[in-house]
Amino acid sequence: MCGFAGFVDFRNRQQLPQYWEYLSQMGQELSLRSPDGEQRVNFSHLWLVYRRLSIIDVAGGVQPIANEDETLFVVVNGEIYNHIELRSHLREKHHFRTNSDAEIILHLYEELGPKALNYLNGMFAIALWDKQRQQLFLARDRLGIKPLYYTLVDSQLIFGSTLASLLVHPKTPWYPQFEDLYNFRATTSYVAGVYRLAGGHYFLFDAETKTVTPQCYWNLADYLFTEPVKDSRTAKDYVQEYRDLFVDSVSKSGFISTSFIATQKKLCLS
Repeated sequence: MCGFAGFVDFRNRQQLPQYWEYLSQMGQELSLRSPDGEQRVNFSHLWLVYRRLSIIDVAGGVQPIANEDETLFVVVNGEIYNHIELRSHLREKHHFRTNSDAEIILHLYEELGPKALNYLNGMFAIALWDKQRQQLFLARDRLGIKPLYYTLVDSQLIFGSTLASLLVHPKTPWYPQFEDLYNFRATTSYVAGVYRLAGGHYFLFDAETKTVTPQCYWNLADYLFTEPVKDSRTAKDYVQEYRDLFVDSVSKSGFISTSFIATQKKLCLS
């Protein structure tokens, strides 16, 4: 697991000493998730801390990662399973500094903006800072596997991979709502005023709007049948489709050898 946390303050761009202390405390709260290093950075109005669990590109995949002209910066908690395939498509237009799957998101966002999320196969929480637009992009994977919390206080956005990383910031609300029946919704937390970004959603936060309006890019309901439909597939067809999806999922994880995958395919077909 990796983790990140930070805050955006458009009213003050000075490097206040207490802001660095806030980042330090946020990083401490993320340390159990991510023992392999910490980076604390300030990009004008954005203050960000990233804790890493090194898996892909152990030596070169330190985050935040910047694009070629250092106008975009990204941190990612998660894995992009189809990053090798996406890299092959992006290599003609972009120069890659690392072998990290996180850098794929950066260049894909340069090309497509938020629509880049439609091409990512994986589990992820993303924080991407656009230096030119002074705009923060936050997104969560389709099913919300990777956590992402946020709160908006006095036009200051505070966000992080864990609820605890937000609570160390002095402006984060501290009002428990354990008995709130609505607490079981996908977008709420155990603290009033602190929210979870729902799976399949993203939002942009900038100086012009200073508001949070999550946008849905993927909805599970769109993939479930609401009415009976005709399906000519047999039980054997369903079993085969499941096997194909399973083998594909394992192969994209990058942790299993090609010989093992080939063996599994033979077993699936037997």
